[in-house]
Amino acid sequence: MKHCYLFIFLSMLVVSCMSSGTVEDAKQYAAQAIENKDYAYAKRVCDQLYTATKNDTTPGRVQSLCDLSLLYMKIADWNDYDTNIENAVRCYREAYEADSAQAAACYDSIAVDDMAHWAVMSSIVTQSLQSDEIRDLDEDEMRYVNEADSSGIIP
Repeated sequence: MKHCYLFIFLSMLVVSCMSSGTVEDAKQYAAQAIENKDYAYAKRVCDQLYTATKNDTTPGRVQSLCDLSLLYMKIADWNDYDTNIENAVRCYREAYEADSAQAAACYDSIAVDDMAHWAVMSSIVTQSLQSDEIRDLDEDEMRYVNEADSSGIIP
């Protein structure tokens, strides 16, 4: 129990400071919490890291967003699927909006263990982009072609 309180204290200290070293440490704490099946704690750390990245303008922001997206995907495997998928997709999109080349480089260098999570997340983003492009046609926009009419005129 003593170690648990020390772990919580250190992680809260790390997240509150948010220097580049502490961001990495906090990501490690979240990853360790996932390994230890403490998904609620991992989500809290990720949420705090995400909040900190919103105000971050450093080049490390894109890497943090990419890492957070994968962490949220791992949490989604075990806890609150819809919310964590939304968080992962949001981080993914924000990373690409901030710097698409750096985001692509981050995702190109992910570990083999993370590739399945990335593939699912990427697929969700692709599907959501395609559904945004689909629009309903008005009746006025729809045209009927009478195949029996050989004139080629569309009524």
